[in-house]
Amino acid sequence: MALDDALMTQLLLVFEVELDEQIQLMTTAVLALEKLDEEAYQTALAELLRSAHTIKGAANGVGYTDIVEVMHCVESIISGLEKGVIAESADLFALLLTSLDAVYAIFRSQRDKKPLGFDLNEQLGELNYCIETKKARPPNLAAKRRIASQSVDGQFTKVSLDKPIEKIRLNEEQSSSYSVSFEAINTLSVVSDDIQTANLQFKQLLADMHLLSINMESLNSDFNEALVTTDSMNAQKSYELAANFSRVSHEVTTLYNERRAFALQFNQLTHHLESSVNALRLVPFATLLAPLYRVVYDLSKQQNKDVNFVVEGEEIKIDRYLYKNLHASLVHLITNAIDHGIESIDTRQEQGKNTQAQLSLKITKQANHLLIDINDDGRGIDLKVIKQVGIDKLIITRNEADTYSDQQLLNLIFRPGFSSAKMISTSSGRGVGLDIVRANLRKIKATIEVQTSVGRGSQFSLKLPAMLSSEQGLILLTAEQYFVIPTYAIEWVKDVQQQQLTELNGQMVLADKNQQPVSCFYLSELLGLPKVAGKQGDTVHAVFLSNGIESIAVFVEEVIGDQEIIIKRFNYPLTKVDYSVGMTLLADGQLVPVLNAEELINKAPLAKIFKPLSREGAKVQKKKILVVDDSITTRTLLFNILQQQGYAVTAMINGLDAWHELQKNKHYDLIVTDVEMPLLNGFELIKKIKASESLSAIPTVIVTSLDSNEDKRLGVQIGANAYICKDSLNTDSLLSIVKQLI
Repeated sequence: MALDDALMTQLLLVFEVELDEQIQLMTTAVLALEKLDEEAYQTALAELLRSAHTIKGAANGVGYTDIVEVMHCVESIISGLEKGVIAESADLFALLLTSLDAVYAIFRSQRDKKPLGFDLNEQLGELNYCIETKKARPPNLAAKRRIASQSVDGQFTKVSLDKPIEKIRLNEEQSSSYSVSFEAINTLSVVSDDIQTANLQFKQLLADMHLLSINMESLNSDFNEALVTTDSMNAQKSYELAANFSRVSHEVTTLYNERRAFALQFNQLTHHLESSVNALRLVPFATLLAPLYRVVYDLSKQQNKDVNFVVEGEEIKIDRYLYKNLHASLVHLITNAIDHGIESIDTRQEQGKNTQAQLSLKITKQANHLLIDINDDGRGIDLKVIKQVGIDKLIITRNEADTYSDQQLLNLIFRPGFSSAKMISTSSGRGVGLDIVRANLRKIKATIEVQTSVGRGSQFSLKLPAMLSSEQGLILLTAEQYFVIPTYAIEWVKDVQQQQLTELNGQMVLADKNQQPVSCFYLSELLGLPKVAGKQGDTVHAVFLSNGIESIAVFVEEVIGDQEIIIKRFNYPLTKVDYSVGMTLLADGQLVPVLNAEELINKAPLAKIFKPLSREGAKVQKKKILVVDDSITTRTLLFNILQQQGYAVTAMINGLDAWHELQKNKHYDLIVTDVEMPLLNGFELIKKIKASESLSAIPTVIVTSLDSNEDKRLGVQIGANAYICKDSLNTDSLLSIVKQLI
């Protein structure tokens, strides 16, 4: 009897999940065969046979005869290995892997009703040759690539992260499992989110009732006190009103107390439902890591590298939807480690290293977060190369690079446009597309850090939430509209005075909590709404946003506070709204947009803190000024003010560096220095300058936050020509003094 269309559709959904799971199990087992002892080797072969038999039977049930034919051959080869009649080899393992790719390519081709992009008979011919001759031929690399491209759209292996079916494990008393459609789980997740939103609204309603109860009790008390002074004519009526008011007040209090118990129960049920739905989405890492093993295997063979890939913590569970966004980043990091970090066998041998490189992926759980460390013992990252590339690509200036710590230099590899073909061929060998890696991780609220040692290897450390569920958001008011920004994108919230803002190259800037200058914008202006700018002297609320690389500050009229939010993503046809990731309901039931902080930062016209000199400008710059200050904010401000007036400006971060510079270049016309600096402070620097016969004639200006009369007198005594307090520093006063001195 022919199966009806509805049943066949359901069977194909189930088959896709089963096929994917069994292929991943087989891939992992094949990749492990080379490293197993005899007992484990035989166990792995037995598991491979079971999986091959499962796929063959399931494919036969849904009419995929080509898959049946391929798996029959694979089954025969594995059986030959088990019996010892077929010789194991790297070529044989490669043949098994390409056959698994072919099986999935056949499934996709028939499911999507598209032609198969490779010659199936050729693949079957290779399998039959192996069965007949008891050995495999060297793989046809071109054919292998065609099969791989068909099976995974250009990736190394198939990992279905948006499956239409989920396997759900029952309790321990029930050893079986059953299948539920992806649509059903997705619907359940939506319902769970809606109930959680209702719970948040109910909490707010309860809080409003509590406040009403308190106010009514207070009003009732005041009313009773007022009765004492009421004349006898209206006393009876007043007492009746008081009694009624007291009764209503009591009813409100009673209602609040009753609903409070219900709210507690509702809250518990909501969290229980959320936990249950989340449990359906959790899967062990082990079920998702087969593609990573395949990446290591393929790249190692292609590049003549012997890599021992070890995974720790694969039993830890992760949200399947979260891994969907994490997977590409892991593949990229592992690819980079093999491509550019790990040396070839010959190179490692020349360097006295173990010819087998170590590459590890360690997963640990810490409270509500997952920590993932990717370690390799390769060549490491050369900070000197990073520094030079950063300067060459105008990502940082040479002066700025000299102020950077090792960690700041290392973080440059995550900057857009940092890497180049030249960079890839150097000993540092890292950075290709790492800006994309960090951007993708930001989408799942994950962070990435890197540590390295030249010649010994590198470690990339990821920290991400264990689940993607509700989160906190900050509610803002601008242009008479409410908006929410997820708190993970917010670094700092600060109230500032209008006069604290500095204009730099036509852009407002403000120092963040690390005293780094960031560009400032009115949020309303960025969103295309009417600009709401305060008056001079007004306080503005600055919200500092970061995407992990760049930061900006946005001004709003009011910061309402934070709240747990459930983000409702946009659906067709409204799939994309500028600067927004979706909508959320506030506790009062109001629907407001949730802003995309990354998009706001990327599209904001960031101020260029350092502006390279033009050739024309260089010709007319006559006077040279040395600026010495360990604060990047003040240093940047002075640098730009003076440079825009046509001066040639050099900046140093402390007095000792400035002194060394003056020993090499004595032709400065003016020195502007801070006082409190490491290694050599401003007072000490000026003393050394005035004691030097070749430098003593150079005018010196002190710009400092020290404003006591004693400090000012000391400045005069050591020979400073001018003393400016930073509190009163402005463009006009600085330029006036500079023009007087030079």
